[in-house]
Amino acid sequence: MEAMVRSGTLADQVEDTIRKQIVFGEIKLGSRISEQQLADGLGVSKAPIRRALLRLQEEDLVEILPQKGTYVFKPDEEQLKSACLLRSLLEPVAIIAAYERARDPFLAALRAIYRKMEVHMADDNYRKYIIQDMYFHDQFFEYCRNPYLKKSYRIIRSILAVLRVQLKLDGKHLKKSFAEHREIIESLEKDDRENTLAILDRHIAFNENSYWHNISRIVQQMYAAKHQPQRISIANASEEPFL
Repeated sequence: MEAMVRSGTLADQVEDTIRKQIVFGEIKLGSRISEQQLADGLGVSKAPIRRALLRLQEEDLVEILPQKGTYVFKPDEEQLKSACLLRSLLEPVAIIAAYERARDPFLAALRAIYRKMEVHMADDNYRKYIIQDMYFHDQFFEYCRNPYLKKSYRIIRSILAVLRVQLKLDGKHLKKSFAEHREIIESLEKDDRENTLAILDRHIAFNENSYWHNISRIVQQMYAAKHQPQRISIANASEEPFL
């Protein structure tokens, strides 16, 4: 299983489209979302729009304010630091649990995703690479067989995706991240759990040796970036879901 997906209902497609637009900067952070505009642009009623926005609110991507409207989240340093801290606590536990409980299918899933990451890196297709990067880490929670770990990770998953997109600005860190995915697989194949955790710590830990540590710089980049106009369209069926 490559992604945390729900059944392919219209609401799922709407949710996935809006999520991608927020994560990839097509809808400006902090902007007000019009349910009617979304419904008109997607050619749907307001019902699936409202269901999608409620789901996205659970991931802190949008905020629904009674009598005021729905707004895309505006990240601050504390929120992002908290998300990174939680990630650093959850992923080490999940990856070892996945390895111990489902070693062969878990490693097979990681290898398959890494092969796609290689293709997208070679093609300089950062959008598709980011999706595969998310799927790679999703596998820790798909195979750990602990629904509470998976549910906890789901809360911060989209916020982490926003951060990944911002890190695109540093090619050095992107190459480092790509190499570390391969190292994680190779270490697990050798049954070296201690080294696996050390690599994962370099990859995600919230410390000065990680590219996740400079949250203030990332926040500044988010607000300095030029955003594209809103593009309201159902996600291309050929592109893998982001759910």
